[in-house]
Amino acid sequence: MNTRRMSVLVTCGLCLLALTGCFALPWTRTGNQGGSTPISLLGKLASGRIGDLNPDDVQVMTDVVRDVANAPFDAVSDDLAAAIVETIDANGIDTLDDLQALEGKDPEDIVIPDSVLENEEEIREIIATLASPETQQAMHQELQNLGQQFGVL
Repeated sequence: MNTRRMSVLVTCGLCLLALTGCFALPWTRTGNQGGSTPISLLGKLASGRIGDLNPDDVQVMTDVVRDVANAPFDAVSDDLAAAIVETIDANGIDTLDDLQALEGKDPEDIVIPDSVLENEEEIREIIATLASPETQQAMHQELQNLGQQFGVL
């Protein structure tokens, strides 16, 4: 195959990958803080690595939850996604079990880092929504469907 054909093939392949969401471009909302896609998020969640989430993963996850479970919050901004990751880290959340344990906690017991106090109430609402069994089941089902669609599962 000549160089020109190879270049066209690679360009078309990259365009298809971008259009199908197989990777996030760095200038997109979910590609500028570590990058994320439903596929990369699926790998982290399937292995239970909540502590490995970056802000872009949080944005993809909340987008899926919002769309699938009709969760009552707007699209998460870059600042709020970073604040959520800081909150996850501050509360020692490494696994899905750790996240579920938040549901039974008094909201006053959730640690909110000083740098994110201006988003405190919104973060608590999102964490409570994400920790609910209904939301986790809907999110699990959607991510499982995506995994099967893309041949990951």
